[in-house]
Amino acid sequence: MSRHPARETIAFAVALAAIAALGGVAAANVAAGAPASDGIGSTADVGDDAPPNATIEYDGDRLVVEQTGSAAISGTTTLENGSQVTLRIKSTDSENPFLRQAVARVGEDGSFDAEVDFAEIDRGTEFEVSVRYNGTELASAPGVVGACAPSCGPGDAEFEQNVYQKPAGERVEIVVRLTDRDSATLVFGSEATNVRIPVTFTDGNDDGVVTLVLETTVDSESDAGVSASADGDSVTVHQDLDRPESLDPGEYPMALYLDGASAGTEADVGTVILREASDAPPTTRGGDAGTTAVGTIYGSATTSTPPGDGSGVSVTTVGALAVGGVLAILGIVALVGDFD
Repeated sequence: MSRHPARETIAFAVALAAIAALGGVAAANVAAGAPASDGIGSTADVGDDAPPNATIEYDGDRLVVEQTGSAAISGTTTLENGSQVTLRIKSTDSENPFLRQAVARVGEDGSFDAEVDFAEIDRGTEFEVSVRYNGTELASAPGVVGACAPSCGPGDAEFEQNVYQKPAGERVEIVVRLTDRDSATLVFGSEATNVRIPVTFTDGNDDGVVTLVLETTVDSESDAGVSASADGDSVTVHQDLDRPESLDPGEYPMALYLDGASAGTEADVGTVILREASDAPPTTRGGDAGTTAVGTIYGSATTSTPPGDGSGVSVTTVGALAVGGVLAILGIVALVGDFD
């Protein structure tokens, strides 16, 4: 029996080999013509998101910051909530070079706030502030430290009175008089009282007086509870605010500063005394017999005086006179008896 394959079998094997070879060539051509992949989940026709941007908030043609250790710089950005931006502040004044940097976290509404130390920087020093994210500048603005205008002179600020007393829970009106300047800073409280309310106020109506209204009770601890009573005057709250919703009875120191709450010495000092409600002085009422205090009289016995024209006699006095009269009559009778 022959072991050589039949001619039909050989022909069939050759046909299969040819088909396999042609299929491999076709697959290679398809692979060569397909676009290269950029990675998992990526497509060539998907564009990048728009680049982030930011703005720095200020009025006028430049940012004006206070000469203080906690000057506020704020702005907004399109970055996501929780992102961190870096604020870079560099002097543009060759005579007063400085460089400051602060980090701020972006809030849910896209806003950011940072505090920068300018306490040792001379007033009038100009600078440029930029907002950066991952090394990329998103925004920039010119600025100046404690601009002189409109109050170029040092001026002065003082309390109209240095002690204010009110029951706890009531409003306290604090009157400040300004001389040759239109603004100053009030710091209410101290570390010892666990209350610190720093505000900068401005005399917008140019009358030289700012009346500050202090609410001793507020709805939120983030509310400073300080406002200006007159139209045109304004109050700006500093970020280092620390107060409870209700101020307890006690003594609270307060101080006025001309150049921020951390620079220089106090221009004037005062005290706010909050009393308990029961500490209020007694009320009085007038009458024909004079003025009588309305309140509780403490003791083992009391004597009442009916109202009148002031000539009335008490019951105790009448009793004493009656006893004295009886004794006098008995004495006279005895004396007459002796004469008999």
